[in-house]
Amino acid sequence: MMPNENPLPQCLRDVPPACARLCLNVRRFLEERCGGRPGRIIAAFSGGADSTALALILRCLGLPVTLAHLDHGLRPESGEEAEAAREFARRLGVPCVVRRVDVAGLARSEGLGLEDAGRRARYAFFEETRVAAGGGWIATGHHLDDLAEDMLLRLIRGTGWPALGGMKAADPARHLVRPLLATPRADVEVFLRTLGVPWVEDASNRSDAFRRNRLRHHVLPLLRAENPSFGRSVRTLWELAREDERYWDGVLAPVFERLEERDGTLFLPRAAFVSLSRAARLRVYAGLFARFGRGQAQAQTLFRLDE
Repeated sequence: MMPNENPLPQCLRDVPPACARLCLNVRRFLEERCGGRPGRIIAAFSGGADSTALALILRCLGLPVTLAHLDHGLRPESGEEAEAAREFARRLGVPCVVRRVDVAGLARSEGLGLEDAGRRARYAFFEETRVAAGGGWIATGHHLDDLAEDMLLRLIRGTGWPALGGMKAADPARHLVRPLLATPRADVEVFLRTLGVPWVEDASNRSDAFRRNRLRHHVLPLLRAENPSFGRSVRTLWELAREDERYWDGVLAPVFERLEERDGTLFLPRAAFVSLSRAARLRVYAGLFARFGRGQAQAQTLFRLDE
């Protein structure tokens, strides 16, 4: 440790009571979504406020964590940030895996936008790191403000229900969990300031060239001005969507059990389908998109399929 560095907390005893309460709330949320105490966690680490807080919280909770940092190679300072990630992991006393990917080249070769290419590169890297570590979960630092942005983006795209309720807290099929999803960004920043831990601000987050940033900078402040408890409303809608999703997953499980694949074509026996209500049929289409398609199905697409 350098002479002027503050030591990073290693357990709940090392943090003030308010910070410990936040950690325990995250543990409760995490265990509810993972079905119990998770095993090893690969924590996506960019050096921003959300990923820095996530790494500290997981460490304080005594969970075995490995930090995973992907250098996108898009900014001159990205190499320095990769080194900073290694140094932070050293101070935290956890392993760190760093990789550099030419995201701009990937975007050109695959015909993708930079955001989409970066997202695909990140999650492929996280999954490879998870497998190399012997399994476990991939944890990202998405928080309640990200969830609000995600809901608005889905609304703009025309996403149907219950996907309109936003991203899931846990996706077992992708081994993905978002422990901070019920935590407001403001609480994340207070947590870090209380501990005296700095974070990196990505300059691209200030640019209105990206739709997500425009929503963050201009639309969400208007909604919060109309309703200061807008975050609570987002959390409630998210909970309703998850309950609805769980119910329909149970109802439609027998239908999907009869799904067959022959020579690359999917078949569903007519008898398993024709008696379903329109609401159920729409959810079958959405489920097929989720399992075998790319992206999120728009509600109008589902309506046209049913026609």
